[in-house]
Amino acid sequence: SNASPQPLSPSCDLACPTGSEVRGQTLYYKYDSSSTTLEPQIGDVRVQYFAMGMGPSRTVSVLAEQGDTTHLFPWASPYDEDYTVYEARVGTMTAARIFEAMRNENAVLTWGLRLGTLIMTVVGINCILSPVSQMAELAEVVPCKFSCRAMPFP
Repeated sequence: SNASPQPLSPSCDLACPTGSEVRGQTLYYKYDSSSTTLEPQIGDVRVQYFAMGMGPSRTVSVLAEQGDTTHLFPWASPYDEDYTVYEARVGTMTAARIFEAMRNENAVLTWGLRLGTLIMTVVGINCILSPVSQMAELAEVVPCKFSCRAMPFP
């Protein structure tokens, strides 16, 4: 990707939460005052901001809903309000091309998950049936104390 870390201001302004600290290009929010940036504790948060389009082409195409002149919000589908889209791509792209790229990525992910599920299913069935094959091998080793021939029905 063409993302690169962007420098943060060494002094947090009013937007930074209380207990946060800036080190290099990272904002650290300490959950507990006893933690440090060198020895983080469970609950500490590390935030980095990345900018897109920092290469030779500085054009970025965004698929979102424009709130006002300075804010973008996730676009809500008119068919399903729980489905939102907020996508940014490096370069000049139409909305149709962004949707097609997202559809292709989704298809690759879906087939990958299907293949992984098939492999896990085969492994699971093998694990479930392996005791049966072990019992069949054990039956060949154990000598039969009774008549092992089929008894005729009267």
